[in-house]
Amino acid sequence: MNIVVFDIETTELAPKGVLEERDLCVLDISVAAAFDYKTGEYSIYMKDNIHLLWHRMVGADLITGFNITGFDLPIMHCVMEDRIVSGGGNDPELKALNLDYEKIKAKTYDLYFEAKAGAGAGKFDRGYNCDGILRSTWGAHMAKTGNGKEAPQLWKDGKMGELASYCMADVHRERLIFERCYNGGKLRALGYNDGSEEFNVRPPQGMLKIVGALPFSLEGDQAPRPEPGPAHVAPPVTAKASDDI
Repeated sequence: MNIVVFDIETTELAPKGVLEERDLCVLDISVAAAFDYKTGEYSIYMKDNIHLLWHRMVGADLITGFNITGFDLPIMHCVMEDRIVSGGGNDPELKALNLDYEKIKAKTYDLYFEAKAGAGAGKFDRGYNCDGILRSTWGAHMAKTGNGKEAPQLWKDGKMGELASYCMADVHRERLIFERCYNGGKLRALGYNDGSEEFNVRPPQGMLKIVGALPFSLEGDQAPRPEPGPAHVAPPVTAKASDDI
């Protein structure tokens, strides 16, 4: 399966308010992580090799992650564009980059938007962040290892190992959500009846030319086990009220 799961962290927090794609060009990537179903490998990308992740996504049949169409992909595009321009790149290179970007967007399965669509949620409905889906679907033991708002500070403090580990852990959990969608399972989210009921999600197979069982699947014998008690036990109110992606 030629599928890539990816996530990025940035050196600064995103500006407040409703943002257009170009508004995100003020941000730079501190670290990115990806899981590749073609090789079964996790990889880390930084300034020196971030272009390799872009080229990998260009060649993939499907790209997935959490809120990547509204955050990760536009920033990746801006970073690649800046690299071309600062390196003396010409117009044909920029046109090729923009063409690649449109192709990548067309084969993107965004877990955030798919979950909201499956639950019939509105654009501004809260309770569908990554942590809320993980806690509701599998239990508190699968909660994220940190908060994305802390990532820029880790970068400023030079804690690159901790930052890379956090980003990699996010990819691993996003991979788990993706596999539940791929394998026909249902999700829960804190925004959907407080996480007490499941809802269907559009399977990504419809976006693939060749469909088969996922290799290296987490949803087999090695799938995370639910904690004792209901899997939808809600986290503290402070975590429930936040919809940080």
